[in-house]
Formats: sequence, structure tokens, C-alpha cells
Amino acid sequence: PLYEEAAEALAVLHAAPPPPGLPAWDAAAMTRATAATFLDWWWPAAFGAPPGPEIRAGLEAALGAMLAPFAGAKGIVHRDYFPANLMRLERREGPRRTGILDFQDAGIGHPAYDLVSLVEDARRDVAPEVRRAALARYLALRPGLDRGEFLAAMAAHGAQRHLRVASLWVRLDRRDGKPHYLRHGPRCWALLERSLSQPACAPLREFLDAHVPRELRRNPPARTEAA
Repeated sequence: PLYEEAAEALAVLHAAPPPPGLPAWDAAAMTRATAATFLDWWWPAAFGAPPGPEIRAGLEAALGAMLAPFAGAKGIVHRDYFPANLMRLERREGPRRTGILDFQDAGIGHPAYDLVSLVEDARRDVAPEVRRAALARYLALRPGLDRGEFLAAMAAHGAQRHLRVASLWVRLDRRDGKPHYLRHGPRCWALLERSLSQPACAPLREFLDAHVPRELRRNPPARTEAA
């Protein structure tokens, strides 16, 4: 029940008033973060040259259009809510059984982002039935949320996250000499394609269809292999 318990703790976290001073994790911040991996690292590695200004403008417009419908829902987001940052505290009950680590990147944004981090994990496969059970537990504890809108928000925020993180593995390889992270690339690209199939992700899907052929939607070989 790890994922269901984590979803329960997340529902409590999201329902709490956020502390003052947290940075925004909004469309503008997510666009900057995505450009810093996808355009600055993945694109040159895949195409052999940096993207032009029209590509940067196109990505910004696509992400902005995709995320804009969900700008109204705001609260604390952990931003890296996955099992490696969670501890099961056996002596506790209920939501307090899940200890949460590493709040240093927390911000103010849409709660769907953290659900995506949990059930669409970039580093490990999550079975569909586990994903459904965790989502059901979360929504049951937050009855004020519209299920359809929340699922659309998960698709949009998931598409942004998966594109950014898939490209992050390239940066870790090329800049930091850590090629072992590339093993997570196929999972991230597969999760991205699943998100892109949803109507909420149409702006990003159209951008990628126009500029990134499907056969290139993968991570280039490790730097040592490419040399």
C-alpha cells in the first residue's frame, strides 16, 4: 500500500495552507525549466546544433497554452514526490505514516504535478492498478476537486515533466559524466507519449509533431558512445 499511503499523505499536504515565501511553479517557471534541459541539452545532442529562436518561442507558446487552463488551482507542491523521498514510519497511523523528505524545491503550483511525480515515476515502473488505486485514494480525500479537470491537469503537467526529465538525463550524461541515468530515458519518453495522447496536451503535441519526428523522440547515445 505504499502508493496509496503516499497519496493519502499528499492529500493532507495539499489541503494545508502553504507557508509564505515559496516560489511559483507555474507555466513560466516550468517553461524555463523545460528549456534548460530539452532545448539546451537534448536538442543539440539530437540534432547536432542548438535550436533557433523560433523553436524557443514555439515551445514557450505550446507549454503556455497547454498549462494555462489549470493556472487557477494553486497550493504547495513538493515537486519531487516519489518513493525515494518518502519514508514509511511504522509506529504512526494514517497520513502520518508517510514521512516526506527533501522539501528544498517546494513551490506554489497545481497539485496534479505531485500526483504525476508519484504515479508516473521517471525512475521506476508503476503498475496501472497501483496508479489507479493511488489516484482514487487521493481524490476520495479531496472531494472538492473535479475528477475530469484533475485528470486533464495531470496529463498536461505530466507531459511537461516527462519532456523535461527525459532531457535531464542527457544533461547528466553530457555535462556531469553520469551516463547511467540514460537508462530511464525510454520510460520517460513512453510516459510522454501517453500524456500527449490526451486532449489537454494538444498544444505540446502539435509543437513536437511539427519539429521533432517520432523516430527522434528518444535520448541520444551516451557521450562516450557518441565519441
